[in-house]
Parts: sequence; C-alpha cells; structure tokens
Amino acid sequence: MSVNITQQPFVVMAAGEAVWSYILQNEYLTVRASRLGATLRRLVFRGDMVLGYDSLEDYIHSDGYVGATVGRVCNWVGGAYFTLNGVTYPLVQNDGSNHLHNGISGFDRHIWSAGITQNGVCLSRTSPDGEEG
Repeated sequence: MSVNITQQPFVVMAAGEAVWSYILQNEYLTVRASRLGATLRRLVFRGDMVLGYDSLEDYIHSDGYVGATVGRVCNWVGGAYFTLNGVTYPLVQNDGSNHLHNGISGFDRHIWSAGITQNGVCLSRTSPDGEEG
C-alpha cells in the first residue's frame, strides 16, 4: 500500500523557526501531524477521528493537550517530586503544588525534528538532562 506524504508550512514561530505540517494519505485514511509538540492534528477515516485545532494560535493558547505528545508524565506527580533509589528529584510545579504533563514547557510546547520516510513521518526530540526538573 503506497503512502503519499506532503509537507506544508503551518506557521513561523516568533523566533523564526518554521513549523511544518505533514499530510500522509493512502486510499483508506488521511493523517495530519505537526512538528510543534509532535501533535497529531487530524486522523480521517470515514470522518475526522481526532479532536484538533486549525491554527497555531489555538494550540499555543490552549490550556489542554489536544492531540499532543505530553512527555515523560502523562498525568500529574503529587507534590512535584519523586524519589528513586533514595534520591529525591524536585520537579517544576505547574498545577498548584503538583507537576502536570511534564511541566511548564512540556513536550507539547517544543518543535520536534521531522523526517519523511518511505511510509511515514518520524518526529523526534532530545530532552536535555534536568529539563523541567
């Protein structure tokens, strides 16, 4: 089954970095993804299957995580710390005194690297040691 992959500019961020949108299509479905947060924007298979926004502004100002890859924690860490092997690690508090969905600048707020493969798009990001605690 062949996949048609196209990329198109979605928006240019204030810092000048381009955010591309990728469209993958075959005879059965259409997928739209973005480099911003490795976000799945649309999945159409006999109708749109993913809740998503139409503009970058909506994603940036959203207080939800619509379609996003949220990162290390897909929920919250009570008290914004955890202990591993006797060492306590403090985390960023972004939900009262808790750590929610990877902090203030979670995976959904970064522009990911993207590479087109024969049958898809590979989105990747390296998170620096200690990022968000």
